[in-house]
Amino acid sequence: MIEIDLLPEELKLNRKKSLLNIQSFLYIIPLIIGILIFVHVIFFCVQIFISGNLFTLQNKWKMLEKDRKSYEDFKKEFDSKNMDTNALQAVAGKYSLWAGKLDRLGLSLPSGVWFTDISVSQDTFILKASVVSLDKDEVSLINEFLTKIKEDADFMSAFTNIELGAMQRRQISSYDIVDFTISGKLK
Repeated sequence: MIEIDLLPEELKLNRKKSLLNIQSFLYIIPLIIGILIFVHVIFFCVQIFISGNLFTLQNKWKMLEKDRKSYEDFKKEFDSKNMDTNALQAVAGKYSLWAGKLDRLGLSLPSGVWFTDISVSQDTFILKASVVSLDKDEVSLINEFLTKIKEDADFMSAFTNIELGAMQRRQISSYDIVDFTISGKLK
């Protein structure tokens, strides 16, 4: 069969170019499919690698479970001891304040007066003491002591009030001894 093509050259369909385009299309399709398969294989390998890491990490987690429980027990014990430590520090701070106050008491103590008992509760302070005087002026020594501690601003800073309590006279040999109590309310 003879084919006559009367079209000008620029409009004529070039059979060689069209065959070339179809052949290049036939090469591009397998190349694209090959690239997609390669990408899928890479993703599959990455997924296997990540799964292996996950499995390894899960095994490590199981092995560390016992250590984690012992750590949590230790942390609970440490926290409870830490609270005890904080309480001890608070008490130690109070004791250091009381050390100064006891020193002030000792400095304001007249001769012939001695302490028999000192007790401090949460809101009260009780001081039991005895006094002996050869001049028979026990009450004036007690009043002198009480006046000195009331005038001491550092000592009185922790108290709202200090009062003289009961006084009781007793005799040992030929000496008169007066036992007395001083009580105070803590701030």
